[in-house]
Amino acid sequence: MKSITTISTVALAVVALLALGIPTFAGETCNDSCPVAEKVTSLVAGWKAEMTSMKAMPEATRTEVSKRLSATKDQCPLGSRLGSTMTAVQSALATTVALSKSLCTDDCPMQNGTLAASDPEAYRKGKALLERRARAFEGLHQLATYTATACNGCCAEAVPTSIAKAGEDCESPCATGQAACPIRLASKIGELKADWTIARREAANLAQADRQAIFTSIASIGEHTKVVELVPASVIALTEGFDALHALDTEMKAWVAATPALANIPAEARMTHRMQGALLEEVRGLLHDVTDTMHVMRSESGASQRTASARR
Repeated sequence: MKSITTISTVALAVVALLALGIPTFAGETCNDSCPVAEKVTSLVAGWKAEMTSMKAMPEATRTEVSKRLSATKDQCPLGSRLGSTMTAVQSALATTVALSKSLCTDDCPMQNGTLAASDPEAYRKGKALLERRARAFEGLHQLATYTATACNGCCAEAVPTSIAKAGEDCESPCATGQAACPIRLASKIGELKADWTIARREAANLAQADRQAIFTSIASIGEHTKVVELVPASVIALTEGFDALHALDTEMKAWVAATPALANIPAEARMTHRMQGALLEEVRGLLHDVTDTMHVMRSESGASQRTASARR
């Protein structure tokens, strides 16, 4: 459990490293130009390796690392908000998968064999799209779980390996990353987005001396653990992953529109899909708010204005 505490403390402000231009973790076989799926796989492997390394960290080093950041964590507009944000992302992914189970029941053409019989090509295309989506959800959920674990300091030795097992391993803050009511979760995400608006303002108004003190403290922690690289890299990969999901959903909508047999999808399934899509868009917006705040933090003068996001 001592290593868990260190992970939690380190992660409270690590995103500010991006403002220093410190290279973020991409893994031995992946770089910034890699497809997002490869980035996610590489980062998950990096998290697994770092969890092992953290367990072996000497007690004296662990104490020193915690001491260095405890003096600056409350001054950082970004890191102190990451725990609740990453837990919401984790929960949204689990919720989306839970909703997916009700999308295609026995009366769905994809499930009951009618589409495969009437339009084999459309069936193959739809099957491929759904499989891509399922793989994306699984990878992003695992990455979000590791990142939420680091930011919350919970259950680090029992990170679930799949969405199905999320939150089952221990009673901890990570357990809140399970599937939840989409309406309540969307409300929570709305609150988080409002809080990140405050974070951007705090980042823009941060005095240069205070900004540099945060950077210096976090950089020194980076000499002892890769968590300071993994957290910001994971936030960026998750943002890119949700952008990829958005593009994939656009493909799926075009497939549905071009497949007459899908016109008879039950109304309940259609409503569930709309709810699912709306939730994913809310999370996508939240993650862009986080990365936008990173850009504000990067400004040396602290007077950066939030730029229009690519999603708009």
